[in-house]
Amino acid sequence: MHIVEGPAAADLLSLQAAEPARFPCLLESAAAHPRSGRFDLLMMVDTAADAVDTVYDADPFALLDARLAALPRCAPHP
Repeated sequence: MHIVEGPAAADLLSLQAAEPARFPCLLESAAAHPRSGRFDLLMMVDTAADAVDTVYDADPFALLDARLAALPRCAPHP
């Protein structure tokens, strides 16, 4: 995961609204605490990396489901 701390005045809502396929999810903190209430999360889909081996259809949950389905399964615990 790549974490970037941007300027406090960054308008993440406008960025997400302008490019919803690239930024499919914005989680804005509602906490009032000065330390725990200062984080917002803007999720980004790396379309260049997805284009190499996956058809990208602007549905990040379908992409996640496909990748999870491709993971090897463990044997059931006895």
